[in-house]
Amino acid sequence: MMPKMPKSEHPPVKLYYFPLYGRAETFRMMMSYVGMPYTDCPIEFGEWPKHKATMPGGSMPVLEFPDGKKMGQTVPMAIYIGKAHNLHP
Repeated sequence: MMPKMPKSEHPPVKLYYFPLYGRAETFRMMMSYVGMPYTDCPIEFGEWPKHKATMPGGSMPVLEFPDGKKMGQTVPMAIYIGKAHNLHP
């Protein structure tokens, strides 16, 4: 078992994804592990068409930062979280 990381000083972010594990689960686990505060913001399948145009690349998962900027694409998101918390070289 890996040791628990100290609580993050990172400002809280929002994680948008459908109400299932899928591609967003990696980020939920990473942020929980490092103590990074986040709000899980599930978007129901029926609501997706209304939100699609507001998401980078028209896809999810998406991280939204306190300043309103959004980041999509799973690899850059993982690298961002990893570098911010010394999990990525």
